[in-house]
Amino acid sequence: MYFDYFESHLGWVGMLASSKGIRRTTIPQDSKKKCLELLGAERDSFSQDTDVLLDIKEKLLKYFYGNEVSFNNVLIDIDGASEFSRQTLNVCRSIPFGETRTYRWLAIQVGRPNAFRAVGNVMSKNPLPILIPCHRVIASGGGVGGYASRDARIDIKRSLLDLESSF
Repeated sequence: MYFDYFESHLGWVGMLASSKGIRRTTIPQDSKKKCLELLGAERDSFSQDTDVLLDIKEKLLKYFYGNEVSFNNVLIDIDGASEFSRQTLNVCRSIPFGETRTYRWLAIQVGRPNAFRAVGNVMSKNPLPILIPCHRVIASGGGVGGYASRDARIDIKRSLLDLESSF
């Protein structure tokens, strides 16, 4: 089990990986300290290894610099999530680069059309932002909606949406 973190022009980004795949990422943070805090105490049981996570780091950097990058082939580890959360996260992962979907659309896709608030809750706890593009999920009225409620980075959500819409 490994972790790493790096600085991009948008801020500090952290990653945790298990033997099954990437387990956690952070959205860009203003400080290395905040980035490491968001990785959580679980990081203490991981070894820092920049080589193991080099491929994902390079993909993230390319993405942050405005390149269209697909993360669909990146192995992820969401085994600890409930069945509803896994379904929701996997459907969200299918939203194409440069496109958005609504919380309601996501709820319909997972077979629970009235569960758009529950979908929003899953998105707010997404352990793999960017890899699972919860920033592409917006409110039905077209508003940006929330993003990463633990650290309220609506500015990053807007930046990511703007970055993708420029293609």
